[in-house]
Order: sequence, then structure tokens, then C-alpha cells
Amino acid sequence: MSKSKASADPFKRHKTRHRGITYRVRGGGGRTYAVYFPGSYLTVEGGEKDMLAKQAELNGKAASGAMPA
Repeated sequence: MSKSKASADPFKRHKTRHRGITYRVRGGGGRTYAVYFPGSYLTVEGGEKDMLAKQAELNGKAASGAMPA
């Protein structure tokens, strides 16, 4: 019997093809995406494309020195 790749465990983080972005499977089968930024995971409403935009925004702020490391 094969196990599905994304189990229904709400605490397990699943990797995506993008570095630093993970997701969790909700009870209804939907996904909650999170991006890792040094020290914590930040969640954003929306899908994987929204997470890529948020990750780019955070990386830009960190590079310009707008956010403390």
C-alpha cells in the first residue's frame, strides 16, 4: 500500500521545489504555505506564487538593510 506524499498531519511541513518554502495540509485538503526567513516561518494567504513574491520581497528588504538580521 502506498502512502500519499502529502499526509493530513497538520504539523508536518512538506518541501516544495522552491528553497525555503514549505506547506502544510489543512483538514479540508487545502494548503497553507510558509516561507522561512532567518529565525521563523512566515505564512501568507494565497498560493505558491504569492509565497514566491513574499520571499523575494523579504530578500530585497534584507539585502537593502531595511530589516534587522
